[in-house]
Amino acid sequence: MTFPHSQSAGPDETVWQPPEQWPSAEHPPHWRWLIERGSLTERISSDLGAPVTVELISERRDANDGDLDREVRLHVDECPIVYAISRIPGVLIQRIPWLASLGHQPLGERFFELPGAERDRLQIARLTPQHPLVECAWSGMEAPGSMVWARRSRLVTAGTAITITECFMDSAQLTGVRR
Repeated sequence: MTFPHSQSAGPDETVWQPPEQWPSAEHPPHWRWLIERGSLTERISSDLGAPVTVELISERRDANDGDLDREVRLHVDECPIVYAISRIPGVLIQRIPWLASLGHQPLGERFFELPGAERDRLQIARLTPQHPLVECAWSGMEAPGSMVWARRSRLVTAGTAITITECFMDSAQLTGVRR
């Protein structure tokens, strides 16, 4: 299975860059969410003063290597804020079995409780409404009419990485967020 967070730029030639390569004049109001190195769920909840809930869209295990592909939306007050897709390696699930049974729990909240857990290789992009990630994020909803911010990174523990890509969804909700 190929997720839209693959390392290639893709047909639309999306450019993924480290945060420091984005000029500050281009930073959106939710920039601190894009550059958050800890739990994004905790950052959103803290900034908005409301709990974040997880809508589990799908979880699929690869029969060959046991990798888990997980697709969720994070909501605040029933408003979708972030769409996320992650690939959790089967070898990591063998060491940390609860990774295969997160269900409606946020991955980041649990992950960053692990000793030595960190986020690395953080990259940010602006995606067109036609980008496959954006199309997945807005599946069943009215698509955005303008560019969408996204980030991808790795969550690393015990020398093994979970890849995660997040698409920031609701611009109306995000406009009230501090920089």
